[in-house]
Amino acid sequence: MKAQNLVCVLCVVLLLATVVLPQNLRIGVTGGVNLATVSTDLEATTPKILAGFGIGGVLDVALADNLTLSVQPMYLQKGAKLEYPMEEADFDIFGEMTGKFNYSYIEIPVLFKYALGSGNTRPYLAAGPSIGILTKAEMGLELGDVGSITVDIKDASESLDFGIALGGGIAFPLGDNSLFVEARYTLGLVDVLNGMEASEEDDEDTGIEDGKVNHRGFQIMAGLSFPLGD
Repeated sequence: MKAQNLVCVLCVVLLLATVVLPQNLRIGVTGGVNLATVSTDLEATTPKILAGFGIGGVLDVALADNLTLSVQPMYLQKGAKLEYPMEEADFDIFGEMTGKFNYSYIEIPVLFKYALGSGNTRPYLAAGPSIGILTKAEMGLELGDVGSITVDIKDASESLDFGIALGGGIAFPLGDNSLFVEARYTLGLVDVLNGMEASEEDDEDTGIEDGKVNHRGFQIMAGLSFPLGD
């Protein structure tokens, strides 16, 4: 099944949930920081953390006493800082080139949360898939004292990202409402630069070879949810 179909199925399931299970629903808001980087096999490239942010909503469906389905559609920044020693590419005059992958997504994590214990303040574990719909993709390059350039790479990037999120958090009751703080690590499974392929001549001239680029991110989020309906 294509990722586009998964998004459509997810929307239908959420619509049915809001109609069939209103007494078990909670909605809210969430936001926080994404410490993003990438995993890549590009030679002589060193990825480093690029801090971004995420902000969006929360829809929680209680499936059992300790089990909740949490959907958190949000705007999320991803990417990485990059260091590339240009002597590897026979451009010694630049010394070291640095750059950034700047990606923006409409991200839809679909997390199963399992609460631990039975008290009012409850820690929980969370895991599930996360689908990202690309809205912006840019690559910025700094060539020492020579200057900098920014290249739009959206057309060369995959329009959908897919990953697995693992983490946990803790929820605090505030009357009927709930304040939560959670942290999770998201492992991207899609080669997001699949459409950006250099020719063999480019490889020989620059020393840059084709390689995979997958998103990674450690997200720290906080939010507030409240019951929907009676």
